[in-house]
Amino acid sequence: MFCSIFNFLNLSTQQAMIQQTLKLIAGKLNDQFQNLWQNMSDTVILAPVTAPEGSIPDANLNKVLVTVVNIENETRMSTYTAQAAGAATYAVIAPPLYIDLNVLYSANFSDYSEALKAITETISFFQRNPAFTTETLPGLDPAIDKLSFELQNLSLTDLNQLWSIHGGHYLPSVVYKIRLFPFSSAVMTPKIPAVQNINP
Repeated sequence: MFCSIFNFLNLSTQQAMIQQTLKLIAGKLNDQFQNLWQNMSDTVILAPVTAPEGSIPDANLNKVLVTVVNIENETRMSTYTAQAAGAATYAVIAPPLYIDLNVLYSANFSDYSEALKAITETISFFQRNPAFTTETLPGLDPAIDKLSFELQNLSLTDLNQLWSIHGGHYLPSVVYKIRLFPFSSAVMTPKIPAVQNINP
């Protein structure tokens, strides 16, 4: 029972890790827009391109939308199996899973020139900040050693499929791959009893 509760809390914490990290990055980008446009409201928000029924929410207008479009397994990281021995058990801890996020930054502005300006500033921001650590992004989960940002090249076919999936018309936008989010199990699974010394 305690293991089940711990696993649930651990999963909830890791789910919150993605949301909280994207909010922290959006906050950094918001600071840039506020300095540029002297706008006190948030320009960068976490939001889907369209609502579930296909409409475009009014709250999304004149905003840079941050939308997760894909989650991938990071295959470049080596895996290992950690072992631990207790007083009466021998356990194996599952290797950590690292994931990458493909995140769409789209400029949804009524004025097209402002949209181009916003997406240009977004690209400039990540050009100056290609990576974040706990030192450069206060509040970042300590489990994340480093987040790096890679601009993705999408073909016209890729763009068509992407915007068709999200049910919207094309907006000035870029997709960044954000590496690496660690997912790990902190619960050990008993395997075999540990060898005990038996004195004759």
